[in-house]
Order: sequence, then C-alpha cells, then structure tokens
Amino acid sequence: MSDLEYSGKVKGMKTLKQLIAEKSVTPASQLQADKDEAAKRAEIFTRSALDEENHRRTRVTTEPDKTVAHYTREPFEE
Repeated sequence: MSDLEYSGKVKGMKTLKQLIAEKSVTPASQLQADKDEAAKRAEIFTRSALDEENHRRTRVTTEPDKTVAHYTREPFEE
C-alpha cells in the first residue's frame, strides 16, 4: 500500500449532489412517496374493478314503458 500515489481526480466522476440534480439518482424519500402513490392507485383500481363487477351482476327491474306503442306482425295467411 505504500507504493500508491495520487494521480488526480478520475474524469467523469460526479458527486451525489450532481447526480440528484441531473435526476439520474432518486432520493429514498421520493422512492417511498412513489411507492405509496402506486399502492394508493392500485387500491383505487381494485375498488373500481370490484364496483364494476358488482354493477354488472345487478339487474335493474323496470316496468315496460306504456307510452310507446309496440306493434307485432300478424302471421300471413293465404
């Protein structure tokens, strides 16, 4: 180890602050916020899917509309 000597700064090396400023590194606090937001979106999607599934199964019963005349065709006889 005694034969090592300093030859200068390695080119292309960046500090952590520079990497964060360039958005190539995401801070841990932002990762946690993104993870929470993704979990929230997944929960909302699951609820909406279940709601849609329940809506498809229910059938609204209504009485036929009496204001509309329904015509039927008589069988043709010769």
